[in-house]
Amino acid sequence: MIADGCLEGVDAIYGAHVWSENDVGEILFQSGYTMAAADTFHINVQGKGGHGALPHLTIDPVVAASQLVVNLQQIPSRRVDPLKAIVLTVGSFHSGKAANVIPDSAIIEGTVRTFDETVRKDAEKMITSTAQAIEMQTGASVEVTYHFGHPAVYNHPKESDSLKQLTEEHLPSFHVKEMKPFMGAEDFSYYLKERPGTFFFVGGRNEDLNANFPHHHPKFDVDEEALGTIGKVFLLALKNQGVLD
Repeated sequence: MIADGCLEGVDAIYGAHVWSENDVGEILFQSGYTMAAADTFHINVQGKGGHGALPHLTIDPVVAASQLVVNLQQIPSRRVDPLKAIVLTVGSFHSGKAANVIPDSAIIEGTVRTFDETVRKDAEKMITSTAQAIEMQTGASVEVTYHFGHPAVYNHPKESDSLKQLTEEHLPSFHVKEMKPFMGAEDFSYYLKERPGTFFFVGGRNEDLNANFPHHHPKFDVDEEALGTIGKVFLLALKNQGVLD
C-alpha cells in the first residue's frame, strides 16, 4: 500500500488496536517503542540416520538440534546488553518418527523480537554463528534461513503525547492510561517509519459479555463499545492535526 502511494499527501497517521487485557472504557497510550520487530528463523540440521542401538555409526541430528536450542538461549541472556530487550523463542522442533531410530534430520523454527535495530541485525549474526559452532562440534550440517519481518512500532512522542492530553481533556469519562511496551508485533509500524503518528490501544474486555479471553483464544471476543471509543479518539486525532476545531 505504501509503494502504491497510500501515504502521499499524508502529514500524520494514527492507528488503534482493541486490547482484551483491559476493560472497555480504558484508552492506552505509549510514546516511543511500543511493539517489537518480529523476525523468524528456520534451521535445518542434517545428520546421518541409523539404528538407535548403534549411535556411534550415526550423526545424531536430534542431539545436535537440542544443543542448538539450549545454546541459542545464551544470546539474550549472555550476548545482548540486558538493558536492550530481546526475546528469542524456539516454537517448533520436529525430528524422527520411531523410538528406536536415529533420524536423518531435524528442523527448528522460532521467532526473535527486538526494539533496537542494531540488536535486531546482530541477532541474525549470532544465531548463524551459534549454528556454525554446533556444526563444528557435532559434524551435522546446519543451515539457517532468517527472515526479517515487521519492524518495531515506534510512536512519535509529539503526536503520542498531545493526543493523550487531548483525550484526557475531552473524554473525562474514560480512563486514560500509560501503555507498557511489549513484544507483540504489528505491521502498522511500516506507516510510522514513513510518517509521524501513534498507535494506541483501547480496552475491549467486559466480564458481563464473557469478553474476557486473550487474543487468539478460541473464545476471544470484545465489547464492541470499544469501536466507538476508537472513533472518538480518531476525531481527537483530527483535532490534534488541526483539521477539526
